Amino acid sequence: MSQETAAVAVDPDIDKIIDDAIAATSTSTYDTSTFQNKYRSHVAQMIKLALDSALGAIIKAKKDSEAKLIARIEKLEKDLKSKASTAPLSYADVVSPKKTTEFEAVMLTRVQKEQREREKIENNIIVSGLNEGDDVNAEQSTVEELLTALGVDKEKVARRTRLKKRSGGGEGSSAARPSLLLVEFKDSATRSTAIKNARRLKDSERFKRVYVNIDKTAAQRAVDAKLRQERNKRNMELPNVNEGSYRYGINPTTNKKFYWAVRDQKLVQIEIKEQQ
Repeated sequence: MSQETAAVAVDPDIDKIIDDAIAATSTSTYDTSTFQNKYRSHVAQMIKLALDSALGAIIKAKKDSEAKLIARIEKLEKDLKSKASTAPLSYADVVSPKKTTEFEAVMLTRVQKEQREREKIENNIIVSGLNEGDDVNAEQSTVEELLTALGVDKEKVARRTRLKKRSGGGEGSSAARPSLLLVEFKDSATRSTAIKNARRLKDSERFKRVYVNIDKTAAQRAVDAKLRQERNKRNMELPNVNEGSYRYGINPTTNKKFYWAVRDQKLVQIEIKEQQ
């Protein structure tokens, strides 16, 4: 059948067709075949119109859904680009072969090395000014007395060693000073106790010239050296000099005397307490 013969004309009065169908079915001489032939084309047209309408609604809904989906995808892409341009580099960003520059790779290696070195010495203290014993037993006895003064159990010591051998020199020279003593504890809590109680030593007749500090990496020592230089520079610039020849400043907020010192790798102002 061709497209032209398949086409069905639309009846301009659908209500009349329905009335005729009802009247025909109510007569005793109702002929089913006559009804079917007469109204088949009209029924087919009505079905086609209903299907076209339903199909159109489905297509429109699908297009609307696709448009919303496309708009959502575009918004997500825009948000991701915006975050990517402002977000800081993550660890994955740095180690990614596609994004890591030579400088970033070098810095990452240095940071990792520094972290490993700090972990190796996290239980250590460095003791300066502690006299060296004439033999092993005398040295051990001296160290044990120091540990007692620090409130630390000697059983908590993993190892101890002098960092350099004592050499000859004149009285008061750096060569005549005792070698630094490294003490490694079995845990970081013991180290913290030793550092906390180090202030007790100034009241001890035997250990009042002994100083206890945490062990540091080469990088940390370099930072400390620069901080000490800056501390000395700032103290020399303070305007006032007391009778003991040290310089001090006046804090404009508290109106208290102060001087500069290094604490926890930071430059801080230390208030000078007036003697009563």
